[in-house]
Amino acid sequence: MKLRYRMNTPDDKAELVSLWTSEAEWDQIDEKTWEHRFGKADIVVAIDEATDKIVGQIVFIPVKVWLNGREVKAYRPFATFLIKEARSLFLPTTWFEAQ
Repeated sequence: MKLRYRMNTPDDKAELVSLWTSEAEWDQIDEKTWEHRFGKADIVVAIDEATDKIVGQIVFIPVKVWLNGREVKAYRPFATFLIKEARSLFLPTTWFEAQ
């Protein structure tokens, strides 16, 4: 599986909600809950190039932090996952070799 990455679009919401519910293993959500949790977030989606389907995400939630006495805009990474079939793409094969 070869992946490409892009920022999400409003058209991705239904697919992201479905992916979350079926693959993330955290909880079941609907589009209203998704909007409440991630409506102001920036989301990078991972796309399977062969199927053009979303197979993962990383959510960046905007936050304000204080740095040297001044307020700075920042992003908190949150809710990162890939479907099970894609997770092995990021594991070195040497981890599985017998010693």
